[in-house]
Amino acid sequence: MKPVTLVFLSTRENIYSLAALAGALEGLPEENFGLRFAEDVPSLLFETAAALAAGETAVAALSFSSMSAPAAASAAAAMSGTFGRKALLIAGGPHPSGDPSGTLGMGFDFAFRGEAEDTLPAFILSLSRGDIPDGRVISPAAPADLDAFPPGSLRRNRFAPVEITRGCPYACAYCQTSFLFGARQRHRSVGKVRDWLEKMSALGMRDHRFISPDAFSYGSPDGRKPDLTALEDLLRAAREAAGPGGRLFLGSFPSEVRPDHVTRETLGLLKAYADNRALIIGAQTGSDRLLEELGRGHDAAAVLRAARLCASSGIKPVVDFIFGLPGEVPADEEATMALIEDLLPLGARIHAHSFMPLPGTPLAGAEPPAITPRVRKFISSLSSTGRAFGPWENQERTARD
Repeated sequence: MKPVTLVFLSTRENIYSLAALAGALEGLPEENFGLRFAEDVPSLLFETAAALAAGETAVAALSFSSMSAPAAASAAAAMSGTFGRKALLIAGGPHPSGDPSGTLGMGFDFAFRGEAEDTLPAFILSLSRGDIPDGRVISPAAPADLDAFPPGSLRRNRFAPVEITRGCPYACAYCQTSFLFGARQRHRSVGKVRDWLEKMSALGMRDHRFISPDAFSYGSPDGRKPDLTALEDLLRAAREAAGPGGRLFLGSFPSEVRPDHVTRETLGLLKAYADNRALIIGAQTGSDRLLEELGRGHDAAAVLRAARLCASSGIKPVVDFIFGLPGEVPADEEATMALIEDLLPLGARIHAHSFMPLPGTPLAGAEPPAITPRVRKFISSLSSTGRAFGPWENQERTARD
C-alpha cells in the first residue's frame, strides 16, 4: 500500500467542516495515511510538494461555498500550474455539492457531493491500494449516521461547535440544506453529545455551541414541531457535561431557530440551561407573499411574535433578512422595512444578507435583482448605528460577478 497524504486548505469559512471530516478520518491507519492543514494557498503548495517529495500520493482538498468559489478556482489553477497531474485535487462542500460539473470545470479531479464522512475515508483507502475510483463525482450511498462519527478530532486537535441536527423538512427555495442533506432530520444522540462535550471540557474548553438548521427542532421526529422533552434532555446533559465553569449557547451563531418555534416553553428551556444573551431568528423577508413562495412555512407575524417573546425573556433577537429576493416588488420591500421598524424597538439587530442563487436549489437559475436605492439607504442607515450588520454587500457583489 502506498501512503496517502491529504492536505486540507483550511479557511475561516470551512474550519467547522474540516473538524468533522478530520474526525471521520480518524479510523484510517496512521502508517498509510497522513493529514495536514494549510492556512493559505502557498502553504497548500508547500505541503503538497513535501508529500510528493516523500514518495507519497498527494491529495489537496478544498471545501467551499459559492461565496468562495472564485478563490477556490484560483487555488485550483495554482495547483495545476505547479504540479500538473502529479497531485490529485478534490473538492467538497456546498458549492461542489450543488454544481459538481462546474467544479470539475475549475480543474478539480474529483467533486464530492453532500456528506463525505463515509465517502472521503473510502476514497483515501482506494488510493492507498492504488485504485483510482471510477467516476469523478462521488456521492454517498445513504445519509450519514451522525452517531457513527465524532464531531471533531481529538488526535489532530480539531474542534468545532457540535452538530446536533442535519437535514430540514421545509426545502426553502433559496437554501441548500434540504437538497444536500434531505428533508428528514437526523439528530446526534444525547449520549454522543454529552460524551463529546465532556472530552472538550476535560481539555479546558469552556464555551460550547451547536450546529443545527433549527436548534429548537432537536429530537423532533418531523422537524416541524419541537419535542420539548428531547430538547430538555439535550440541554440538561450538555449543562452537566460543560461543568461548573462551562457555558452553553443554543440557537446563536453558528445556528438559528425558526420564528414559529420560539415559544414561552422553548425560551424557558433556554433560560434554564443555556447562557444565551441573543437568539438568531430566521425571518428572510417581511412579505407574506414571498414567504409563501419561498416555502418558509410561517408568516411575518410569527417573526414579530418571536421577537416580542425574546424581548420579554431578556434575550436579544437577532433577525436574518435576505434583500433582493427574486420577484421582489415595491410592496414586498415595504413590508420588509415595516417589519424591521417594528422589530427595532424590541432591541432587535438585523443580520442583513443579499440573495445569492445557490446551485442545487430551486432558485439556482434566478437572476439576482438589484437592491433598490431606497432599500440600500435603509440598510446602510441601520448599519451606521449598529442596528444592522452582515455580509450583504459582499454577497451582492459576488452574485453579480
